[in-house]
Amino acid sequence: MSIGDFNALARRIAARHDPAELHLAGVNLWSFFRLMLFYAHERRHLPAMRHLMGAAAAPLGAPPPAADGDLGRRLSDGFLSGKLAGRPDVLVVQLAADYGRDAAGHPVDPLYRGAEAAFGATHRVAALLLAHPALPAAGLPAGTLVLAPLHRPFVAEPADLARFGAALAPRIAMANAALGAPLLSAAEILAWALRLFGLRPAWRAALVALQPRVIVLQSYLRLEHLALLSVAREIGVPVIDHQHGMFADGADLYLSYPPIPGPQIDPTPDVFWFWGDFFAGLAPTPPPHVRLVAGGDLRRMAGRETPTPPARADDPARRTILYLHQGTLAAYEPRPSPVLPACIADAIAASPPGWRWRVRLHPRFAAQAPAVEQAFARGDGPAVVAAEPSAAPLAAALDGADIVVTGFSAGAIDAHERGKRVILHHPLAQGMFARCIEDGEMVYAPTAAEIVAAIAAGGPPPAARHVDVDPARARAALAAILP
Repeated sequence: MSIGDFNALARRIAARHDPAELHLAGVNLWSFFRLMLFYAHERRHLPAMRHLMGAAAAPLGAPPPAADGDLGRRLSDGFLSGKLAGRPDVLVVQLAADYGRDAAGHPVDPLYRGAEAAFGATHRVAALLLAHPALPAAGLPAGTLVLAPLHRPFVAEPADLARFGAALAPRIAMANAALGAPLLSAAEILAWALRLFGLRPAWRAALVALQPRVIVLQSYLRLEHLALLSVAREIGVPVIDHQHGMFADGADLYLSYPPIPGPQIDPTPDVFWFWGDFFAGLAPTPPPHVRLVAGGDLRRMAGRETPTPPARADDPARRTILYLHQGTLAAYEPRPSPVLPACIADAIAASPPGWRWRVRLHPRFAAQAPAVEQAFARGDGPAVVAAEPSAAPLAAALDGADIVVTGFSAGAIDAHERGKRVILHHPLAQGMFARCIEDGEMVYAPTAAEIVAAIAAGGPPPAARHVDVDPARARAALAAILP
């Protein structure tokens, strides 16, 4: 089932069963159900995709004592700690999964760092992290606040739960029949729904305490962000979703939700913030209440981007190829797939001896690096290097390559911006990167033979650049958004 098939299934369910009927505690949950359906689709081939629902938020432990100038506030539903000089104009909300690591292993928050660089001279910027034990509070970037929710269980009326379960039943049956497996269950959906409701009080208490003028986040299709969006909309704080990937068939998941009167969990933010005009032009028409803004890539505005090195000498017999692995790719394969898709494994096996393959695994799969290297080991040494590029910053990994290959990762844009030829092998790339392929900036090669041929052909580095990194443009875009 492709993402297009999934969207068609969601529309069929909505056509047969009125979305307005699916509510709990007076809040419509059709959009939440559709998101659960999407995650079931993702888990069809890779059970580990359960992480897409977001890491289970838990307190970091005993809150640190509040020093002079620190905010150490016991909320009604959690504890808020960190330094705060005053009401933030821009609040960058992060989960543990949003953080990278620098060479010393310290947490790095490029979105907050970039927002501070772009807006800090004229606006107060702060970051808010939903506490999680995987990211210790020590070593977080300065200006980061930590929200540790109490996670009080949400209690619904038994009759309300019964109505919700009865409304779920025909929708689940229809979905599981189309998915070909019992991947959805009322118990799981109810558990996640109650957790969503349980998070809302903590978000509400934090927003009331901080009173931000605008919220910035990435990847709102997470349970934690759904809870935040619903509260922010009720309070009247606009939410910006900063672009983190590409639009294509998946745009339906973001934008095509039926209008439903009354309170609801609405997954659409107030503003989609794009990396530049090129990307905003790829987006479909949004609902009336959603704005599209091409404000540039905030993550690149911190002034710490590694300069793009000079173009490497072109030697067809001695190419270095970087494969950008995607954690979600297995969900779009026709069968369960290994860490590397079959076409990539076959392309590696068919490569000339002078080619060097490097694999940068998604961070969630980094522990698989030794297994990848062992799988392709040969008598004269490893045919694939995975551990070193998987641990390196993306820019460094890209700069060490002549050509970059990926399925449909947004990392293709990073490679393109750094002057690398890009080869895309997954069918979804034909939609997501259609203009780049049509303009000859990237190459679509779905089979191992075509991948090998495209690598051998090489070609000049792309000249066009699409990502805007002008802080002045970002500030103008923010000024138009702030209430």
